[in-house]
Amino acid sequence: MRRILVGMAVVLLFTGILNLVPTSYSTCGKPKIRNIVVPRDYQSIQKAIDSASQGDTIFVRKGIYCENLVVNKTVSLVGQGKEATIVDGGRVGNVVEVKADNVKIAGFTIRNSGRESEPQSIGILLNNSKHCSFRNIYLVGNNIGMWLSHADNNQILEIMADSNTEASMVLFSSYMNSVTESLFVNSTGHVVVHDSQHNFVAYNTMTSSTFGLLLYNSSRNLVFKNVFRSSWSAMSFEDQSDMNKVIENRVLDSQHGIVMISSSGNIVYHNGFCNNPIQASSAGCFNIWDNGYPCGGNYWSDYTGVDLCRGPYQNRTGRDGLGDTPYTIDAFSVDRYPILRHSRARVHI
Repeated sequence: MRRILVGMAVVLLFTGILNLVPTSYSTCGKPKIRNIVVPRDYQSIQKAIDSASQGDTIFVRKGIYCENLVVNKTVSLVGQGKEATIVDGGRVGNVVEVKADNVKIAGFTIRNSGRESEPQSIGILLNNSKHCSFRNIYLVGNNIGMWLSHADNNQILEIMADSNTEASMVLFSSYMNSVTESLFVNSTGHVVVHDSQHNFVAYNTMTSSTFGLLLYNSSRNLVFKNVFRSSWSAMSFEDQSDMNKVIENRVLDSQHGIVMISSSGNIVYHNGFCNNPIQASSAGCFNIWDNGYPCGGNYWSDYTGVDLCRGPYQNRTGRDGLGDTPYTIDAFSVDRYPILRHSRARVHI
């Protein structure tokens, strides 16, 4: 009996020590940083944000939170897994609006923004904010999944966007953002880059849409190693979307592989265009469709040329993995060095 009592006393003492562990800490000369837990400390996420100080972390336990959030200070919002931690906007307005710099949001489902007729109908709106991070987020059932407006140097990765009506993501007048390692499905359009420069769109998959990627009056962006599948137009560059780079993408089973309209100076190489009825089209513009010799151009599944010669002018005996004749897009647009299937290691096919 005495041993049992002593054991109970030890357990109670250990429990008491745990209860004394602080939920905030500070270093000399710096403000306290708190860890806030919803719903332990506050019943709603918005109340936790309102009560937080700059730099606090708000952990949100799994559940459905019917809220429209405004994040107006530098905090981190961390959900207990995107499948189980859900912020539901109730089909009214924006679900989450970020108005501060250096905000971090990860591990949530963001769903049910307002409908098309409403001026505010976005899953996550990032407005005049910089150096924010969005990771491991499921955007579903919104009018527009995510919108960056005058927002620079933000990181967006590991996003799953499904069934957002008008678009999965829009970058408007925004610079130096990265959109990577994400999956976009079942939307009118997936990624729209409008009046924006120096953005990085890479390692994403975009499928089942009217258009996969649309650049409108946007220049000096890099489109790298994405997969586009089953769209009306996989990639479109319109209205002076100049000097972009399109490298090592896969474009499959779409009505139009890549469309250039009034956009010039773009460099397109080491992409794989497979089984698109219209592989590429160009109207009123001059673009570069290869990276010279011996780097080569793109793989075109309907190219019928042969590889018997080599050299910059393809006039020397010996194979080099490049077609001996150019791939013609129109009178002003040719891929001088189309890549053949047996040399597919050059290109992301």
